[in-house]
Amino acid sequence: LQIAAAQSLFSDFYAFMERGLKYEWEHLGELPNFVPLRARGLVAPSYEDYYVILSLMAFGGFLLYRLQYNIFPWLGQHFGLKKMKAAKFSDSLLQTIIFGALLIYEVWVLMTSEWFPTLDFFPEEHPYPITQHMRWVYLLQIAWYSYGLALLVFSPAARKKDLLAFIVHHVVTLTVVGSSYAMGNARIGIVVFACHDPADVFLQLAKILRYFGR
Repeated sequence: LQIAAAQSLFSDFYAFMERGLKYEWEHLGELPNFVPLRARGLVAPSYEDYYVILSLMAFGGFLLYRLQYNIFPWLGQHFGLKKMKAAKFSDSLLQTIIFGALLIYEVWVLMTSEWFPTLDFFPEEHPYPITQHMRWVYLLQIAWYSYGLALLVFSPAARKKDLLAFIVHHVVTLTVVGSSYAMGNARIGIVVFACHDPADVFLQLAKILRYFGR
């Protein structure tokens, strides 16, 4: 029942994004003196993003799965952790790496943007086109949480006692992130990412230290 509910919510998320894409962006090509976005080094959400996300989930997910369930547990046991703690260590280490890398990328995107120093989070032009790097921040975040949700639903090894709570968390996160991207609120969205991700980095680092008794 939980798996069926998760699959239904996952489908609803993509349908919600599709409605946002149609509603918000369809008029951009009709604007007077319209210059193609890619000619200006900018992009808007498109259906190509679905294929990018699926590709990231397929190829990146394979690598992450191997790291999480083969390499990192072995590393934990190599440093003296028992099997159960090594599995928890693996999960925390992977999240530390992912959120740390995303945080560095997000901060770089903010620091090199024209709008962040002036705090221009909500420009008059809405929806507004975004840079390729802003697009990649969103696609990587969506792919990461989509991978996590797929893992919870389809992999028995990833299931925990609070499985339903994790599924709800991932679905809500995907809905918020996806709607933010599809409806043209990427600037403030990336600021939220940069404020949110440090907590995950420090939380997972604290867990790793605890597993080693420090």
